[in-house]
Amino acid sequence: MYRVDHEFHTYTFVNRPSGVTLALELVSETLMPPSFSTQILIENMPIAQGQSVLDLGAGAAIVGIAARKLGASEITLLEIENGADKVMQINVDRNHEDVGEFDYVIGDLYAPLGRRRFDHIVANPPSIPSLGEDLPRSYRSGPDGRLLHDAIQFLARYYLKANGRLTIVQGSLSNRDLSLANLARLGFNCAVTGPFETPFRDFYPFDHIRKLADAGHAEFFLRDGVAYENRYVITATIGDEFHSPVMRILDASHAGFRMLPHKRIAMTVPLAAAERQVPVEEMVKCILLKDKAGKFVLACLTGEADLDVQRVREHVPGYARLSFASPQEITAITGYELGSVAPFSLRAAIPVVMDEALERCERVNISSGDPRLGLELARTELMRCLGDRTHVGVIRKNAA
Repeated sequence: MYRVDHEFHTYTFVNRPSGVTLALELVSETLMPPSFSTQILIENMPIAQGQSVLDLGAGAAIVGIAARKLGASEITLLEIENGADKVMQINVDRNHEDVGEFDYVIGDLYAPLGRRRFDHIVANPPSIPSLGEDLPRSYRSGPDGRLLHDAIQFLARYYLKANGRLTIVQGSLSNRDLSLANLARLGFNCAVTGPFETPFRDFYPFDHIRKLADAGHAEFFLRDGVAYENRYVITATIGDEFHSPVMRILDASHAGFRMLPHKRIAMTVPLAAAERQVPVEEMVKCILLKDKAGKFVLACLTGEADLDVQRVREHVPGYARLSFASPQEITAITGYELGSVAPFSLRAAIPVVMDEALERCERVNISSGDPRLGLELARTELMRCLGDRTHVGVIRKNAA
């Protein structure tokens, strides 16, 4: 239980969807009062009885505790800051009155979750555009304010059950319209609550925000010489449980794999390896080639190796004068965009040539077909999924 010598403050919220009044006692040590965005998230999130809820970026567990009091049965509190679980535990113990599960997870975004899925994800990410480190960490979200919004929104479908919901606070400084368009394109149905006005803080980079607004990427307004932004609560509901085409093949073949989400889109192998925090030597680099007759072949090799195009031709008789395919041809033949090509689940049935060095890897990393998500699996599972259209040989440069 909580230590009796802690000082607590009581904060009251009214959850509009349920009409329930929530009184939360929160430890004051090392804790700022709940932010304006936390308040509007708690007051507008539609929590159903018995749901499993992921509180993403849980901080001091305020939103997760509120979700539990509104009827959620299982709460996962995920926070990047080491030691945050101690403050979360104190607050949970102070407010936790009935039976239910709280799981404390330390890590970045969805990375520590494996393949877990939830009925509801709630998030209040930083959304103030910032250049470098000119804002406190809890406010920073990249030059356009979208770094964490894009990562949370694009990846949410991989962590939601069928008919699951993402409820997220979205500010007008980080392009609300783009969020709604992206979520709709990803298959979500969106409901928007707001606007809720809030004034700029003294440390907001006003000149930078004004430039974004002039370019149509942010919105704010002035009243009596004071700048204000609007914030909204977006509740986005997915239909069926989502799997990428690559994941569907892996699941159908009963191949085990681990999801490795990216905070940023990575267009190069070294950047993708850094996002996934894996050795570049375990990355599978997929390069589409074509010959002078318009026939295509996919070459796969470890991430640090350079491709020897002529060696590829030795493994595909009848191909001549191989050259690199264009980005348009990559999408047309593989079904994937440049930088996210997977070694199987291709749109066209073409031969695949794999460098023999991959056979020395115990585990490999491939693209899921989504530029924000990698998949780690055993190399034997990869070979099984590739099937009999695969040739193995030396296709990298400077190989003995």
